[in-house]
This record gives sequence, structure tokens and C-alpha cells, in this order.
Amino acid sequence: MTVSQPEYPTPSSIQRRLSLTTGLVLIFFLGLVGLVLDQAFRSSTIRGAEEQLKLLTYSLMGAAEEEGGTLVFAKDLFQPRLNQPASGLYAVVMDDLGTLLWQSPSLQAMPPESALALVVQLTSANKLAATEAAGVFYFAQIDEPQPLFGLSYTVTWEGLEADVVTFHSLTAQAPFLETINAFRQNVWVGFGLLTIVISISQAAALGWGLRPLRLMQQEVRELEAGRRGRLTQEQPKELVGLVDSLQRYIEHEHRLRQRHRQALDNLAHSLKTPLAILRNALSASEDAQAAKGPALRDQVDLMDGIITHQLRRLSTGTASAPIGQRTQIAPLLTRLVNALQVAYPDRVFETNLDDQAGSRMHADDLYEIFGNILDNACKYGRQKVQIQLSRSGDAESERRVVVCLEDDGPGIPEEAVNLVAIRGQRLDTQLPGQGIGLAVAIELLAGSGGELEVGRSVLGGARLIVTLPD
Repeated sequence: MTVSQPEYPTPSSIQRRLSLTTGLVLIFFLGLVGLVLDQAFRSSTIRGAEEQLKLLTYSLMGAAEEEGGTLVFAKDLFQPRLNQPASGLYAVVMDDLGTLLWQSPSLQAMPPESALALVVQLTSANKLAATEAAGVFYFAQIDEPQPLFGLSYTVTWEGLEADVVTFHSLTAQAPFLETINAFRQNVWVGFGLLTIVISISQAAALGWGLRPLRLMQQEVRELEAGRRGRLTQEQPKELVGLVDSLQRYIEHEHRLRQRHRQALDNLAHSLKTPLAILRNALSASEDAQAAKGPALRDQVDLMDGIITHQLRRLSTGTASAPIGQRTQIAPLLTRLVNALQVAYPDRVFETNLDDQAGSRMHADDLYEIFGNILDNACKYGRQKVQIQLSRSGDAESERRVVVCLEDDGPGIPEEAVNLVAIRGQRLDTQLPGQGIGLAVAIELLAGSGGELEVGRSVLGGARLIVTLPD
């Protein structure tokens, strides 16, 4: 049975989503603005036509004269277009009985059927206007026989046989519609060009605005490829939190890997001394082996405890004893000296131990610290190793445990003190070792608030003073 890889959806682009969303919003609002402007200009143009017809109506009323119970108008009117046939500007005056009192010369050139149809339309407009009170303008749109705007105004004219007179002023729609269409075309062409310009500018702005994200993506890929150790700290404030979180996670992973490596180094180094004791014990005679049986079991138990403790440190990263518990140091040093006497039978240990001295550090960590230091003292010393355990400080907050370990070996040169704290650095390459013993001790002490001081012993060798939290 073949198991296929799951198919994951292709991740969407933030820039593409933002461009699409803002583009749609831009088109919607520009279209809406275009419609509003189109309607506003159309209404304004039609109102302009209405105002033009109002002025024409007032002019007709001013030019009208009463003669023989009817109204008459001069042949040369004030508006030249009224005298031009089919000029697109017309005027008609009718009474309330539908009698045509006067029409402009511009209507005379129209075909009879068109003029008749216009008269019908005007009559209808007149009837609609008649329903209005006198002195009220009525504006209408006439579609047949030709598109016209019409304005009717009814007045009461005393002295006439039919004293209710309606003035009808009409103008062709074509010039106004052409103006509206020209404006509409300009608006939509302009808005189209504006949409293109804004879209291009928006794409450029989004590209510039999202550039930090692309740079951070590139840096993450370089981190994955091992070409970069950390992310750039100078980021926009919106990304500072994300970058800090990623950086903490990267540092945590780095510390975790480093702790794994160090735990393996520590584990290997911690087992070195018990293994040396076992090796020496196994190479002894049978009687000596029988006498050293308890010591062998003790070393096996110690190795098992070291492995368990290192694995616990690897998973938790803690180096302290459980809360409420203290480690007595004197029994631990005694046990360690007994084990080293098996591994180095020619060494003489001189101890001066305060039985009340204790520390909150874990016993396995203390064993590793003093085991590394004493193993070096036995390895590089000639014969004598001195151990002094004491307490200092009276106040509870200032109490410290001081362990002084001295040997009669060549000692550590002052200029090389800093080198011994570095993992893998060795001053003597003749004897077997890994060069991490003192480095491990310093790391464990630093993690628990302790200190290690290196100096010259009165015995001629090295003097290491370990200060522990009480």
C-alpha cells in the first residue's frame, strides 16, 4: 500500500489579497462617486434648462400686449431663436379653453403632423398646468414628436375674454443631453485613468510596505539554511513582538542543543572517575577485589545516579535540590575521597570537614564538581591532597559554604586560569582527559550562585576555592 504525501493548500499572498481587496473597494467607491456626480450634473443641467425657460416665460409676459380682448406680440421678438424656424426654442400661449392665442415663428416651419402632435402635447401640458394654482411653474419633459423640455405658467390676465392664460416655453433636449453625455464620458474616462494610477501607486506602496515581511521571510530561510545566526533587530514596531518571539525561540533551540551536547560531555566525563576505580579494582588480586566489593557496588550505584541526574538535567535544565532539602557536603566529600583512594592508592588525603556544612545544590551536581576537581588534583598532584570544608558569614542571607582543595602538583599558571574554564582546553596533553572537568564545575556553580577561585597552594600546586550557597 502506497501512502501519498498530503496535499496542502497553496498559501495565499498578503500583497495579492490586499491589492484585490483595496482594488475592489476603490472601483466600488469611484463608481459610486461617478454615479453621484453624473446624477448631480444631469440634475443641474436640467435645472439650467428650466431656469432658461423661466426667463423666456417672463420675457414673453413682458412683451405681451392686450388688444381687442386678446394678447398680441411684436413680430421682432427679443429672442432671435423664436423667429428662426426649427431653432429648437419654441413658445405657445393658450387660454383655459384650449384656444391658441399665439405661437412663435419657430414653430411655423414644422410639418403639420409634427406641429399637431406638439400642440397635443402642449394641450396636455396645459391641462396639467391648469390643475396647478395660478402663478406656479410646471416643468415637464416631452418625448414626442421630438424630445423637448417644457415649462408652463398660468396667470390670470384681466381684460381678456378668457382671463386665464398659460404660457408654454419649450426647448430642445439635444444640446443639454449632449452636454450631459460629454460630461459623463469625461468623468468615466477620468475615473478609469484615476483607477489605473491609484492601483499602480497602491501596488507600489504595498510592495514597499510589505518589504520588511519579505526581508524577514528571507532571513528565516537563511536561518533554516544555516547562513544566519539571528534575525535583524531593527524592524518596524508592528513586527518587533514577532521578531522577539522568533529570536527567543531560536535562542531557546540553540541553548537546548547546546545543553544536549554538554549533557553528553558531562555524562561521559562524570563516568570517567567511577570507571577508573572499577578498572583498578578489577586489576587487583582476588582478595583485594573481595575487600573492595562494597566500593565497587558504591561506584555502580554512583554511575547509575549520575546517568539519571544528567538525563533529568537535560529535560529540565535545573541544578538545585528539591525545595526544602539540603545536601550535607561532608559525607559527600568523604564518600568521594574513599572512592579516589581506590583509584589512586598512592595519594594521601588530608581532610578537615565541618559536619554541619550543607548546600541547596543537588548532591549529584556537588559530586560532579568536587569529583572533577579532586580527580585533577590526584591526576596532576605528586602525593598530597588537602580538603578543608568550612562555613562563613553570620547573617542567614550571607551564609556561604567554602571548600578549599589543594594539591602539590605543578599548579595552574596565572595566565592560563581563564583557559581552564573553556570546554576542551587542556594545559597538559600528556595525560588522558577531555579538558572539560573544570568547565563543567564552573557551569554548575554559575547556575546555582556559586563561585570558583583558582590560585597557588602552599603545597606548591593548585588551590581551588569553591564557594557554595548555604
